[in-house]
Amino acid sequence: MNPGQHDVPSECFCRPNPKQITLDELLDNIGFKCYHYVVILVLSIVTVGDIMETEVGILLGPTLLCEWNLNGLEEALSTSSLYFGALVGSLIWGTIADKYGRKDTLIIMLLWIGVFGFVTSFTNSLVPYVVLRLLTGIGIGGAFLPVTYATEMVNAKSRYAFDYNTR
Repeated sequence: MNPGQHDVPSECFCRPNPKQITLDELLDNIGFKCYHYVVILVLSIVTVGDIMETEVGILLGPTLLCEWNLNGLEEALSTSSLYFGALVGSLIWGTIADKYGRKDTLIIMLLWIGVFGFVTSFTNSLVPYVVLRLLTGIGIGGAFLPVTYATEMVNAKSRYAFDYNTR
């Protein structure tokens, strides 16, 4: 036997390679099943929840102005803190989703929004409210994840129905 040669039977090298297919071909073979409808429904409910959490701050602004005797700047701060948090969160959640996966990141993001949104409801002054809305906003920054998750799990023919960015 020559140096570098191994005593391996030749039939190990004669097996045909399995056909390699792309992810889109695999998703086309699977089709659009009941499971996909359930996941899309759940992700749609998540998206509606994110929108409602975003809008509640806008609706509360005038009430907080009167209730807490805020000036215009303080009311603007109470409303915009969520959006600043969403700006920061959108930079964070994409990286986390790419590293740890969309599903796990989506679950963490929902827990984040739920916890900080719930705790915000117990505040009775401006500073804790602004800080907690900022933290809630960081969770809201991941609001793109349900759309991304949905478009990655359906076949190419159905993908255009779920992602308005691909039209």
